[in-house]
Amino acid sequence: MKKPIALLFELIANVIDNRALSEEDIKALKDDDILKKTLKLATFHDLSHLVSKALLDNNIINEKDTEFYNTANNNVMLAIYRYEQLDYITREVYALLEENNIPYLPLKGEVVRELYPEKWMRTSCDADIFVRKKDVDKAVELITDKLGGEFSWLGNHDVPIHFDNDTHIELHFSFVDLNDTCGDAFDDTLETFIRVDEKGNRLKMPDELFYLHHIAHMAKHIKLGGCGIRPFLDLYLLIKSGIKRDEKLLEKYKLLTFADSSENLSLSWFGDKPIDKEIIPFAMFIIRGGAYGVDINSLKYREIALNKDTAKRIILPYNELKYIYKPLAKHKALYPVFSVVRLFNLAFVTAPKLLLKRKKAKKHNEKNKTDQMFESIGL
Repeated sequence: MKKPIALLFELIANVIDNRALSEEDIKALKDDDILKKTLKLATFHDLSHLVSKALLDNNIINEKDTEFYNTANNNVMLAIYRYEQLDYITREVYALLEENNIPYLPLKGEVVRELYPEKWMRTSCDADIFVRKKDVDKAVELITDKLGGEFSWLGNHDVPIHFDNDTHIELHFSFVDLNDTCGDAFDDTLETFIRVDEKGNRLKMPDELFYLHHIAHMAKHIKLGGCGIRPFLDLYLLIKSGIKRDEKLLEKYKLLTFADSSENLSLSWFGDKPIDKEIIPFAMFIIRGGAYGVDINSLKYREIALNKDTAKRIILPYNELKYIYKPLAKHKALYPVFSVVRLFNLAFVTAPKLLLKRKKAKKHNEKNKTDQMFESIGL
């Protein structure tokens, strides 16, 4: 019998690609325990609306299954409501920017949503819109004055603006947040983008740039702990749409290996490509992280943990240090002195030895599994 994670992908493919469910899938989902676990996993990745639609469309649950039926209906209706509320605000913002002659560039979900069978199927917690840095103050002032938006801070690359209908937009003015991931600065002048209408101010990215930005944002969030399944579904639909990718551009931003790995995983999950053994750790990392990732997955978290662990080993409490320096057991007042002695020994005796050991370990690729996974996908 298939596991909930496999059923999750089958149900999503049923909605997105109209791929028929097998009798085996339907039989498995008739089991309440399997059904609960599948819905729980879908919710963890903010995909419960797609799974619910497939369950309803295929009559796997119906009015007789009151609890499941109500839950599935609520999941679908909530997704539609979320989309309509966000779409209303977004269209108001677009109109305001047009009216005031401010060029703007819809980003991420605002663009890829067009590839879904129905727009509400691509849920999002916000709408991302890019404007020139010189226009950001004017845009924020207009949105707050005319549309009642509220903002609490100005970040180094965006301004979050919240509205009364519990939606919010992120007004971006720089791509500096991608620099750490990609090792090179992204162009944020808007000069490389295309006007959708010669008379209007709405812009769009050429295919190869949109693909690059999609991959870069995935990489950024994965390094922070995970991005969930949804960006891989977006990527699958981008591939299906025939989007062009520029390998030289991906190479420039050190994202080619990651793009290849992500495409392979996306086609394995939603297409008909058999999964490669090499990307299974990558798949498990994404599944474990959920829609917004978990701190313990992140490179930064592991660095902090390592630093904390190192600090604990360097500065030992009296109850541990007294076993290293016997005189300290009888003379507790000497604790500061022996702490300094330990620091001296670590700096000039232990540290050089550890450095030599680390160099040897590096040569033999003695890395933990997560580090190996990051290396294998190019991050």
